[in-house]
Amino acid sequence: MASQSILEGRQVRLELPNNLKGFLMRAQIDEGLSRITETTIEFMSPDIDLDLQKVVGERMRLEVDAPKNKIRYFQGHCVAAEYLGSHAGRGYFRAEVRPWLWFLTRTTDCRVFQDKSVIDVIKEIFNQHGFSDFKDSTKQSYKPRDYCVQYQETDFAFVSRLMEEEGIYYYITHEKSKETLVLADDASTHKAVEDNAEIEFYFREPHYRRADDHIFEWRGGESIQSGKVTLQDYDFEKPKSDLRTVKALPRGKHSYKSYEVYQYPGRHRELRLGEHHARVKIEGIAAQAQRAMGVCNVQQMMAGGKFKLKKHPRKAENAEYLVLSACHQLQIDADIDDREIIDAILGPTLTFDHTNTIDIYRCSFEVQPISVAFRAPQITPRPPHPGIQTAVVVGKKGEEIWTDEYGRIKVQFHWDREGKRDDKSSCWIRTTVPWSGKGWGMVGVPRMGQEVVVQFEDGDPDRPIVTGMVYNGDTKLPYKLPANQTQSGLKTNSSKGGGGFNELVFEDKKNAEFVRFQSERDYKQIIKNNAEVTIGLEHKKGGTFTQTIHGTKTETIREGDHSFTVTKGKEDISVAQTRKTGIGGEDHLRVDKDQSVHILGAKSDDIADNYDIDVGDALTITAKSRITLKCGGSTIEMTPTKVTISTTQIEFKAKATAKFTAGAQLKMEGKGQASLKGGGMLKLEGGGMTQVKSSGMLLVKGALTMIN
Repeated sequence: MASQSILEGRQVRLELPNNLKGFLMRAQIDEGLSRITETTIEFMSPDIDLDLQKVVGERMRLEVDAPKNKIRYFQGHCVAAEYLGSHAGRGYFRAEVRPWLWFLTRTTDCRVFQDKSVIDVIKEIFNQHGFSDFKDSTKQSYKPRDYCVQYQETDFAFVSRLMEEEGIYYYITHEKSKETLVLADDASTHKAVEDNAEIEFYFREPHYRRADDHIFEWRGGESIQSGKVTLQDYDFEKPKSDLRTVKALPRGKHSYKSYEVYQYPGRHRELRLGEHHARVKIEGIAAQAQRAMGVCNVQQMMAGGKFKLKKHPRKAENAEYLVLSACHQLQIDADIDDREIIDAILGPTLTFDHTNTIDIYRCSFEVQPISVAFRAPQITPRPPHPGIQTAVVVGKKGEEIWTDEYGRIKVQFHWDREGKRDDKSSCWIRTTVPWSGKGWGMVGVPRMGQEVVVQFEDGDPDRPIVTGMVYNGDTKLPYKLPANQTQSGLKTNSSKGGGGFNELVFEDKKNAEFVRFQSERDYKQIIKNNAEVTIGLEHKKGGTFTQTIHGTKTETIREGDHSFTVTKGKEDISVAQTRKTGIGGEDHLRVDKDQSVHILGAKSDDIADNYDIDVGDALTITAKSRITLKCGGSTIEMTPTKVTISTTQIEFKAKATAKFTAGAQLKMEGKGQASLKGGGMLKLEGGGMTQVKSSGMLLVKGALTMIN
């Protein structure tokens, strides 16, 4: 029985760009889920001087005839080509061919995506490169990420990392005119291998090559994998929330399937999102527990396809599988004579030699049960640790300060080429402060235009945190340096518009130390217990306290005493206008020496009760024109020439002597009755003449009356 080749009677065609001629010698196409297809083509050309610049960057296509008049296409862009040697005047070349996705490995970027789902980000990047040959076959919905950073990553690494984190994967299909990238996240997306929904297994025989599609090598296996994933994270808005999520998916019948993978941070602020990430991670681990590898001659075998294995001697192996990877190898037998080579070059169609037993096509592949969810291994590293960076504070146009209830700010990084320096340039970013507490601590919100220092929680570019501020050529120090190098302090700027400031300055220059405080407008000080100010304690020659108030001063002591003591020195009080003093209780004034009161206007004392004056020595009251004493209807009025007493009754009492002396005339008169009475003797005596006169009757009466 004659032996037959695997691809008996089938043809392979190689299409080179720019009408260049060549025929295939050898090819290897390595494709897989979430892997860029790598195609290596070795070909012969009649032009030993073939211009490789006309090949690199151009599209190449390989067509292989398949059963039932089907054609299997492999194509892409040539990304590298080299000359290997020559044979019979013909050049031998190798070309590396990749799908359009490969070009994303050639560009590195730093940029920010906000409020977009992973699918949205992926599509945006693909479209930016001008690639539209992709298909979104995902079944799940993906929540927009409020902040997602690509930092020093290739576009390919970035989209790969995002897909791995979300449980999305891709595979590539080929048609005659294009290759299409398919995004998937569920087994229902996958279709059966074309014309091979069921593939039979046959052991290979030493001298016989079965021509129909079949699998001839199969190695199924089991492995121990972790059986549980625990993710933990922290949400500063809900610091007491427990964000721990646990997903278990043990595989196998052994007792070592409970080992745990614990990860912090889980990169989630919601339990639902944490559960999704934990499920994706454990499914990716569990999928590796049961894998199989095989070799076949099925040209339609492709990553992303599925098939059912039949006729394997181990019954457990006969199940439905998802193809994870497929490596196709094509080789043209070197025994073809020169005539056939020439005919092939002119074709350029090459017919496989069916008389030899060398494999001119074979495909090695890897599969997993279709019942097990596939997740791409999370192998794409996160971007390198950004370290410490600086950024510029930004915000809404027309504002000077842009913050939220947590004092968070927005910034634009220096590497961000796409930001508009507005309130959309970043997510809200927390700022560190020297002290923070529950309703207490320190607050200082960085303002738009200032430069801040940014670090990243757990090295994650998606989680920036402001840790400080720095000066630069635009935002300079408030004090000139090095001239004022001994000064430190705090100086603010009035907002909006500036032009004013509050300030606290410390001057530490030796023998010139001072502290200066300025309030641009109002100043409020609250002391809930004692306050003590000592001036001049160390510097005995100084100690002056000067207080200047340009407006009103109000001082209120709600409860307690007010004590003011000048131990050594004097007190001067000067009031330019009115002074009012109100005392609710008693008022005691003690003056150890003299007191002088100088009033340029009038003085009025209004006393509701008694007014007592106790003078240890003399009391002198002097008035230039008049002194008046009033009590009810009685008055005593003194002028420089006269003293007038006006009242209903006047009573003079003296315990010893009462003496009335007039320099000229003394007149005492009563309109009704006038009486002079002496308890012992009443003596009326005139130095010259004494006149006793009555207009009516004069009565002189006594026990003994003597008129001489």
